[in-house]
Amino acid sequence: MKKLILLIFFGFVLKPNCSGQTSDTVVIGYVSFKNTGNVYVRFPSTEKISIGDTLSIVRSGVYTPCLIVLAKSSISCVTTPVNNCEAILESQVVFRLHVSKKSKPIPVPIEPSKPKDTLSLKSKRPTFDPIKDKDPKTIGGKKNITGRLTTAYYGTFSDIDKSSRHSLTGRLSLNVDHISNSNWSFETYLNYRQNILDKPVPEGYQTKFFRIYNMAMNYDSIKNFKFAIGRKINNRMASVGAIDGIQSEFKMGRFFTGALIGFRPDIFNYNFNSKLLQLGFYGGHYQSRAKMYLETTLGIMEQRNGAATDRRYAYFQHTNRLNDKISMFSSVELDLFQNVSGKASIRPRLTSLYYSFNLQAGRKLSMMASYDSRRNIIYYESFIGNEIDRILAEDLNRQGFRIRINYKLSKRIYSGLSFGKRFQDDGNNNSDNIYGFITHSKLPWIGGNLNFNANFNRSNYLESKILAMRYDRDIFKQKINFSSYYRIVDYTYLKNDISQAYQHYIGSDLSFRLGKNSMFHIMGEWSIRGIENNYRMNFSLTKRIR
Repeated sequence: MKKLILLIFFGFVLKPNCSGQTSDTVVIGYVSFKNTGNVYVRFPSTEKISIGDTLSIVRSGVYTPCLIVLAKSSISCVTTPVNNCEAILESQVVFRLHVSKKSKPIPVPIEPSKPKDTLSLKSKRPTFDPIKDKDPKTIGGKKNITGRLTTAYYGTFSDIDKSSRHSLTGRLSLNVDHISNSNWSFETYLNYRQNILDKPVPEGYQTKFFRIYNMAMNYDSIKNFKFAIGRKINNRMASVGAIDGIQSEFKMGRFFTGALIGFRPDIFNYNFNSKLLQLGFYGGHYQSRAKMYLETTLGIMEQRNGAATDRRYAYFQHTNRLNDKISMFSSVELDLFQNVSGKASIRPRLTSLYYSFNLQAGRKLSMMASYDSRRNIIYYESFIGNEIDRILAEDLNRQGFRIRINYKLSKRIYSGLSFGKRFQDDGNNNSDNIYGFITHSKLPWIGGNLNFNANFNRSNYLESKILAMRYDRDIFKQKINFSSYYRIVDYTYLKNDISQAYQHYIGSDLSFRLGKNSMFHIMGEWSIRGIENNYRMNFSLTKRIR
């Protein structure tokens, strides 16, 4: 195992440039919003991303496959986590694509997500523009079938307890537009996972999981009206997640209004649950002119458990993209129902407040600042008895802000620095996070891109320091992409003044293009801490359907 990983790690680093070498680049986004079922990711553009693609979370320079694209707009994706991956709010998300030298890609620096001890605040920032309506000229157009089929293996091994964990997954995304040249279209995304453990498990312990994240029929009747039947995510109602039912929307000039009625998927197994009825209405106004886009949405949602109200809330969202340099977003979520000790009331309760500001100050400088405040969301029928009392007793206002600055030092050198702070009313769960990076693209002599980054995080109980380096490149005319990384981690538990041994990670991955529509990927990692050695291996095979 060690020899295999080291062979992958060093096999291509010292290899001279091939005459047909191309440059590898990535599309960088960040987690803009999370709910119980989905993760929303914003990108500068999603032109190169397809439904069913895998997005990676970057942790200290390490790509970890984490999210599958369910739906997308021009600058955002609705995704679902896979393999128990945790995508923290504001985490950097990467989609890797291959481009030729002629396109002169501009590499984007990689920033790791915050460590798990960082307090994660819920954001209400959806996409900066909604999933756009289909062009009326294409309604009733030619039938088009697209999709992606992926099979994968994930394995971890430890030489301490001689244990191993294995996971087999299969994913299918499929879109059929204009069935039989009609106005009807079909979309679906399915996921299957089987965990293989080398130790006995308790009776009833689940190791096989099948999930239907999306399966709906869509109908576009005329330019200003559309509806959908089945399980589908409504991108104008970002906080709701998947809906099993009927959704419709109608436009009147620059105004729009929509409604939905259906059910929430079961919170434990994601199956259909007829007890979790929900219905909602929303309306808003948008304006688009040249590089300017404005949109305001106001909605109300009723969620039930059986015949009783589980949660009722209103939300307000406003997007203001003044031009290609300045954009702002704000959202408010207000609960309108409480039921404590059998006494129901409609006293309002502010659940969430979010604001962000983005500025592209020039070709070299970009800045972002955000503020987030939230309280616990309470489902009064799903949470029973003392559970509600406990949640209300811990109903603290959790807040956080973040500032990020990226600066282009030269034609091929990029740098960035960010600072984030989390805090709450009682002083617990506070944390500070500082991150910095520098990236050199198109290295002389050997080609490829080299990234150095450092991350420091301090909370009430833990201090972490991480240094990482990553190198990546394309070889053999885009047939193979290679990347390799090293990072060192130092953890100190403050309350007990316990310092863990340094943990070292060495890893590499290779992607092989097998024909026009197929891709094989292999990844290996070796981690060392004291006498402990752990190994991780991933394999995947992807076939595009066109």
